[in-house]
Amino acid sequence: LVLTACGRRGYQGERRFPLAGKVTYGGVPIDLGSISFIPLDGGRRVSGGPIMDGIYSVPEAQGANAGKYRIEIHWQKRTGKKTKVPYTDFVDEERAEGLPARYHKDSTLTAEVGEDQATFDFDLKSK
Repeated sequence: LVLTACGRRGYQGERRFPLAGKVTYGGVPIDLGSISFIPLDGGRRVSGGPIMDGIYSVPEAQGANAGKYRIEIHWQKRTGKKTKVPYTDFVDEERAEGLPARYHKDSTLTAEVGEDQATFDFDLKSK
């Protein structure tokens, strides 16, 4: 007996949609950060993922269900300082939150995910 995965989503529950897009701050791509899609009604699952070189891509299995979401974006911006990684001899660049709270903790950014919309670009303003 051979079973195929045709038509199977690889997860259970309500349909999810892959998420993708670009994120810039003052026109510059965010080099390292994260994006979260938080359901406005509290009834669906939180989704999101890493931002690398201004791009994020969340596969369907980790994607968002259809609905309205509040968006939180974080940027781990280089500070210009070096820091030693504990318990190693490795030295790395120090990073700290590079975005104002209006893009994460106090975010009013929103998106509506659905069959026709799963790509969202965010051009965050520095002023």
